[in-house]
Amino acid sequence: MDESTRPSRTHRQRRADTRRAAAVFLFLALASSTALASPSPHDILDLPTTQSIANATTHEISIASVEAGQESIALAARLTTTSAFVARDVAWIVRNGSGEVLLDATANELQSPLPPGDYVIEAQYGAVSLRETLRLTEGKSVAVNFVLNAGGLRVLPEVKGLSSGDFESQVRVYALSGPQRGKLVALSDIPGEMLKLVAGTYRVESRFGKGNTVAVTDVRIRPGKMSAIELTHAAGIAQLGFSGKANVPVHWTVRAADGSDVVTFEGVKERLALKPGDYVAEAFVNGETRSATFTIVAGEERQILLGK
Repeated sequence: MDESTRPSRTHRQRRADTRRAAAVFLFLALASSTALASPSPHDILDLPTTQSIANATTHEISIASVEAGQESIALAARLTTTSAFVARDVAWIVRNGSGEVLLDATANELQSPLPPGDYVIEAQYGAVSLRETLRLTEGKSVAVNFVLNAGGLRVLPEVKGLSSGDFESQVRVYALSGPQRGKLVALSDIPGEMLKLVAGTYRVESRFGKGNTVAVTDVRIRPGKMSAIELTHAAGIAQLGFSGKANVPVHWTVRAADGSDVVTFEGVKERLALKPGDYVAEAFVNGETRSATFTIVAGEERQILLGK
């Protein structure tokens, strides 16, 4: 799932500077499972002060010496450690030590002159969040390439054996692993939309419009890979309609056989995806209530018409 733009640039240094920088800054892996010494005030990239994007956050850093007053930072992100291309459309925010927003842009790469000081780097790539602190010292230009450890997921919901293209649908994704375990991490109302997620395991739930059918599956997201799944609902479709003329809106209530409310809506007609079972539909209009009992079978569509 590598998203191709141009590779992130590398700043070349004089040999002496390169040797000194390489010993400390060239590759820095910050893992929660690894004990690291507290950074000194001269470290370019400090340990994260807030939750990182995953159990481990990796940074590749290159440093170049520049004239005083020419200090700058360059930011980019890749999906994996082996990816040669930067991630597209990352939302970057750079704050100073006081929390003031200095840079706010969506870009593949972000580069800007900044005076020496402490900065907070925030990045958002779909459901992938990153927040790290960076110290820019005098006479240095710093390029940081973050590794997001991310992949993608497309979900296509369908009702088994029936056309469901005219239904509104919603996909919810819950993390089953990592720091966000048990939390809702992604939500989409667009069938087939690519959801960008940290590598890990997730519970995926699909719902159709105003109906009560739910399809659930678990999926594993691998870094740099895009997964596509079809979530098939074992459901049927009820076409509810009101015949006759009404000079006021028609109010509908659909209840399950146990009396619990399934959905309420207003209008002359509605098409609902419902899980198999027995239901009661009621239409309230002009002070009168009309009702019908019906049964939904998976893979079948039926019409329920109420009115005069």
